[in-house]
Amino acid sequence: MPLEGSAHAGGPTSVEEPTWTRKPFPRALLDLVDHRSKPVSSGQCRRERLIRIWVYFYVCTHIHRERLPNRRLGVLSPRSRMRSALLEIPGLIGRRTYGSTGETGRSAGFLFKSLLGIFRRPLRLRLVAEHLRFVGNRSVGIIILTSTFTGMVLTLQGYNALARFGSTAFLGPLVALSLIRELGPVLAALMIAARAGSAMAATIAGMRVSEQIDALEVMAVDPVRYLASTRLLATLIAVPMLTAFFDLAGIFAGYAFGVSVLKIDGGTFIESIREAVEVSDVASGFYKSVVFAVLIAWMACDQGYRAQHGAVGIGRATTNAVVLTAILVLAGDYALTALLF
Repeated sequence: MPLEGSAHAGGPTSVEEPTWTRKPFPRALLDLVDHRSKPVSSGQCRRERLIRIWVYFYVCTHIHRERLPNRRLGVLSPRSRMRSALLEIPGLIGRRTYGSTGETGRSAGFLFKSLLGIFRRPLRLRLVAEHLRFVGNRSVGIIILTSTFTGMVLTLQGYNALARFGSTAFLGPLVALSLIRELGPVLAALMIAARAGSAMAATIAGMRVSEQIDALEVMAVDPVRYLASTRLLATLIAVPMLTAFFDLAGIFAGYAFGVSVLKIDGGTFIESIREAVEVSDVASGFYKSVVFAVLIAWMACDQGYRAQHGAVGIGRATTNAVVLTAILVLAGDYALTALLF
């Protein structure tokens, strides 16, 4: 904004009020820059320059508003709002994709570090034994209970279906192969994830929120090896054993239910299982249980390790661990079935 006069000229100066804006200009600002006396110090000169700069930007803002009378600052037309919303969709998709890719890479790095920690010394066998007792020994009850009802339901449904075709002699292979190939590894993994995986996630999340993991780092203890590698090794040992218990308990429950309630021949039931089940069937169930064990420990430790925001973060980490484990177990079951059979 061009202002007449100079503060160093010594004569009176005048400031013309801008006539190109319709908005009222603060008179107090004009009074501040109305130099009717000579400056007496360099500080007053600096103050004068700052006031002139402020007045200049104020007037420029008013001119911008006067030149665009129908477009107020911060207010968009309906067409502009629609265009902005449409442009936000690709941006949102891109941000979500970028964030998901970053999270996947970070989780993969966490799994890699956990697997490497198993083969490094010291192994901390005492911690592994404690986690093995927690994941394996305390899960036997729920595994046997679940497998018992699963075997009974399979026997009942299979008998009703095979009786229509007079093929009740194949009831034993139906129950055994269903449990060994599919239901045993999947249901055992889901039960272990719900009971032990959620507890592991909550424990590690509580340590993160209470800064115990930071304390481990201060003491030069690798928290990934201390917390994740030991739990991963214990889960790798426990899950295949629990899967075997699930299969055996389900087959025995189906046998007992079929002989006592459905009045089928027990010898035919057992002999047909021996003829139908092969080593490859047992091996496929074992491979699945190993992969599911890695998924359970990975999701539980990873979600708990990066928990935040206090008690809310602990609950969110526990929920995410169980949900993500269930999704990965079902998706992994399909992928392994397509590869193995």
